[in-house]
Amino acid sequence: MNAVAIATAAFQASLAYAKERPQGRKINEKDLSKPQVPIISHADVKRMLLFQKSITEGSLALLLFCAMLSDQVNQESEPETKQKLEVLLDLLTPIAKSFPSEMGLLSTSAAVQVLGGTGYTTDFPVEQYYREARIHPIHEGTTGIHGLDLLGRKVLIQDGLGWKMLNQEIKKSINSGKLTIGCETLAQTMESYLSISNQAVATLLEKSKKGPEIFLADATLFLELCGLLTVGWMWLNQARTAREKLSRPGIDQSFYHGKIETANYFMEYEIVKIKSLAERLNSTNYPTLKMEEDWF
Repeated sequence: MNAVAIATAAFQASLAYAKERPQGRKINEKDLSKPQVPIISHADVKRMLLFQKSITEGSLALLLFCAMLSDQVNQESEPETKQKLEVLLDLLTPIAKSFPSEMGLLSTSAAVQVLGGTGYTTDFPVEQYYREARIHPIHEGTTGIHGLDLLGRKVLIQDGLGWKMLNQEIKKSINSGKLTIGCETLAQTMESYLSISNQAVATLLEKSKKGPEIFLADATLFLELCGLLTVGWMWLNQARTAREKLSRPGIDQSFYHGKIETANYFMEYEIVKIKSLAERLNSTNYPTLKMEEDWF
């Protein structure tokens, strides 16, 4: 939550700056007599802002979902239901700790980038946010430890019940998305990447038969894949809710359109990284195991 808070503060600071800072003109605008435009008008600046918005709001949604699960676990009296909720929360915990921490750092770096050279100075707060954000992938267990916990323990316990529960929940969102006008493509994209992720898990479980070194060599990359998958799931849920809200009178249209377009961004720019991660996880070549100490 602290990682999300810092990254969000950085995002809001860079968003405010981008709206106020004039620089350059539209690519197709050659008339130098016309005033320069705010940098938020440029596609690449929008990309950096969308990246920040997708990371901060997507991570916050995941953390709130985990908080809700924690409440449900505490209140549930039916043993079997309680067990399923517990294993799902256990599975999501290393993901919810690591994705906001790692990606919040990159998001805050993007905030510095939006400000350019001024972002590196103490005249603006983003340089301090960037320094403070660096602690989060380290304390309360490094990212590597959370990767080992996720793949080496949480995916395996109770015969993979946690992963099965995650699949069940994501599939519910996919099915609902397919029935929501305007969310069909997002739902189909999510379905595709869930399938790719499941194939990667199956491959890793096969590798576990060759021993823990090979099985866990890329645990951190698996953790990254799961972060993208679960935050993509959160964005599908947000887009679906936004679509439903847009039909109601008197609501903040800009807020909900922003949610939908950020979901589109995440599916087009971020979740696609699952492909390359899955390709690595499916590989049988392990330079990290073969590399000798003296070769460095």
